[in-house]
Amino acid sequence: MRVDFYILTATAEQERLRTACRLADKAWQKGHRVFIHTQSAQAAKQVDEMLWTYRQDSFVPHALLRDRQDIQADRCEPVLVGDGTEEPEALDVLINLAESIPPFAARSARIAEIVSGDESARRAGRTRYRDYRERGVSIHQHNL
Repeated sequence: MRVDFYILTATAEQERLRTACRLADKAWQKGHRVFIHTQSAQAAKQVDEMLWTYRQDSFVPHALLRDRQDIQADRCEPVLVGDGTEEPEALDVLINLAESIPPFAARSARIAEIVSGDESARRAGRTRYRDYRERGVSIHQHNL
């Protein structure tokens, strides 16, 4: 497992969500199955809406995980968004937007942690960083 911490200078939540959309787009373009994990159902809905509009010249095929029963298994979207009330069945890349590491994180080969510039987000990010380090996970940091 590899964890990449993306450290933002911006404190605005919109920039954090935009970064998650860019990472999901990039991972999907490389053929990976992506799950964007959020803190709440409301945050999941925000990410879902942003994936439709964050770039004018692209489209990221995605769905909310809670709506997945309406999706035919043979054409499941490669990017799913959820708040942890339901766990994704299979994923290659986990983009974690929650304050803690989700229990299903170990099933992913790659994890992206996006940390905004405000102090409470930095504290939560440091806690997750320590947790990953204690688990012996390979950690990489990117300052954006």
